[in-house]
Amino acid sequence: MVNLKASRFNFFANLDNNVYLLFNGMSGALYEITGKEKEMVNILFSKPGTDTISPVFRNLLKEGGFLIPKGTDEISILKKRAHNEAIHSPILDLFIIPTYACNFRCTYCYVEFKNGKMRPWVERAIVKHIEHTICNYAQININWFGGEPLLFPDVIIRVSSEITKIANRHDVKLINLLSTNGYLLNSRCVENLRKAGVNFFHVTIDGAKEYHNKFRVLVNAKSTYDRIMANVLNLLDSVPDAQLTLRMNVNENNITSFRKVIDEIPSQYRSRITFRLNPIILKNQKPTSALYRQIIQCQRIILNEGFQYSSFYMQLHRRNYCIADKNTTFQVAPDGTLYKCSPHKDKKEIFIGHLNKNGGIVLDTDHNERWNNTPVFGKKCLYCPYLCFCMGGCHIDRLRGSEDISCRDCYANMKDRIINLYLAIKSGAIHG
Repeated sequence: MVNLKASRFNFFANLDNNVYLLFNGMSGALYEITGKEKEMVNILFSKPGTDTISPVFRNLLKEGGFLIPKGTDEISILKKRAHNEAIHSPILDLFIIPTYACNFRCTYCYVEFKNGKMRPWVERAIVKHIEHTICNYAQININWFGGEPLLFPDVIIRVSSEITKIANRHDVKLINLLSTNGYLLNSRCVENLRKAGVNFFHVTIDGAKEYHNKFRVLVNAKSTYDRIMANVLNLLDSVPDAQLTLRMNVNENNITSFRKVIDEIPSQYRSRITFRLNPIILKNQKPTSALYRQIIQCQRIILNEGFQYSSFYMQLHRRNYCIADKNTTFQVAPDGTLYKCSPHKDKKEIFIGHLNKNGGIVLDTDHNERWNNTPVFGKKCLYCPYLCFCMGGCHIDRLRGSEDISCRDCYANMKDRIINLYLAIKSGAIHG
């Protein structure tokens, strides 16, 4: 009899009276089983070598990664996964910042609103970098970010047009995504962006009008909801192949108002929209497990309303917590400085170098080595049942040796997360 053991990343969820879901976080296998089969599964998990269970059933559990060879070290496998993704990723991720300035003053934003526009030489250097390195990649992801990038749409249009030509010439897949507050995303802007190759959009609407207009206001404190929603609907109507992520930052006060937002979106557009709920995270106030539970419940409703499914906290086959873990991810500032994520005075660790005028990446040896030599998992992670989902959490926290385990609150309602994933797969709405 082969020596087997149960994976440490097996989870059950009760779908209804006699139907259960069996999910493995390492393999992503998701089985629908009966109550009787669940009893057999429990026997095999406690006594994998028992000969009273059908060999066929045992083999199904082995194929799904629920039963694994006794000597298997799943933590080492996860570490290797993370390392390979960091070192050998075939995808270049560039976050390009035309400006850190913004026309909004959102109440929870931590960005320092530095004025200034991306310098022309930086634009040219970005294009040169992609020209020189594109043969190393199977895919290029361009993420326009800020500040508010649409304060300077000319930068986006010029650089996107050149990158699109390069990608087409080399037959390399290009994802060109714009993250914007949506206020300046008018018809003319959409048309110009589309011609330049931008086809993925990320817009934030923080709940119903009465909440959104408290959180997300202009510099002069005027409201923004009506104009953003009008621009979103125009985008979906005028660009039939546009894909939209509609993000809603939530707390206990505004979360239930998501219904009013989705009710404004006609059903024919919903299959192109990923409606994402994210907890508002403040420096001295972490989201509660109760808020995460509400988010999961709302996601179920959103899924049933025909939107695409997405869950940052439960991605299948996850290799890193964040793409900032990868050596092929850079944020390019307007002056050519390179960071691993959005800069802030409290995140000095993220500076790693600069782009030169020839498109070369010049790394700061000390900062880059410190970033790359950060442990894959902190000590707090090694015995966590959710490690396969979060992959060690934020890189900065690991670099600083943080031992905070409040991150586990988001998995307090694991059973409903599994059910949401199951429903998304069944309906064909799985995304990310």
